[in-house]
Amino acid sequence: MVTCFKWVIHYLDQRYRKVIGMVGLGREKMNFPLYARSIARKINQVRHYVCPITGFVFFVRITALFDENSFRIFSFLDGSYFRTNTAGSGPAGDYEGAMRQPNWYIMQRAIYNSYKRLHGIHILSIMLPNGINYIYGPSPERGGDHSAMMHSGLNNFLEELQRGLWHDMNGNEMFYATHGDMLFHPQSCVSRNHRPQPNAPLTVFQIAENYALNLVRISIEHSYGYVQNKLKILSRPGEFKLAQEEPHAVELLRVVMLYANINVCLNGMQVGCCHYFNCHPPSLEDYLRID
Repeated sequence: MVTCFKWVIHYLDQRYRKVIGMVGLGREKMNFPLYARSIARKINQVRHYVCPITGFVFFVRITALFDENSFRIFSFLDGSYFRTNTAGSGPAGDYEGAMRQPNWYIMQRAIYNSYKRLHGIHILSIMLPNGINYIYGPSPERGGDHSAMMHSGLNNFLEELQRGLWHDMNGNEMFYATHGDMLFHPQSCVSRNHRPQPNAPLTVFQIAENYALNLVRISIEHSYGYVQNKLKILSRPGEFKLAQEEPHAVELLRVVMLYANINVCLNGMQVGCCHYFNCHPPSLEDYLRID
């Protein structure tokens, strides 16, 4: 039974690795303007609070308004760690006085993150407003999200993907970008919230824009919770084995993300889909199409 399970995991990973990865994201490039408009339209909705006693409407704070035609954020970017077994632990033989595994220290340091204080593997995820996630990895990124961003070459990939497709009102080339948190360095295809500079605090409208973007970007955090609630295997580090006979932790995590996307295609999702951005996921046949 265990051998069959591993065979299925490796088969699905080999067959659909490109679907869940950046190659699959490349098939969505012509929909980037549609996704950007969906996000801008959600941000532009008036956010208010209605008092249940008096019925008066109280606006939360200054609302940021974005031009749907020039808004260029088409997705949200984030990274996440998933705990694995401790590679190289235990003795090298099943007898009293056995030495430790060879190179145990190197193996454990390679996957240990001091900030999270865990041994694990890291994925970099791009979530579209239709609820579909595309990932880079899994990889042992000890440096966190910023390190994974540099190794992935995501910004260069998105630039080449959109080269010559979009232009602004002045005829200048324009790129749609993915929006991450403050750990990501802003680039041509990667954006983040406004950050105050020395002797240059944020304006009221920049604060409002940050607040509005944070409200919709939280949907990618909800997507991680959605995956973990659907698949309890993610909360069992013993299932993600590294440096053992026939390790399959990397393949298993990719297949788990693939299954989550399939479930979104079939059933939708409470956030990041038609219930939130009014943006429907693709059909299962279109999503699993192998070019």
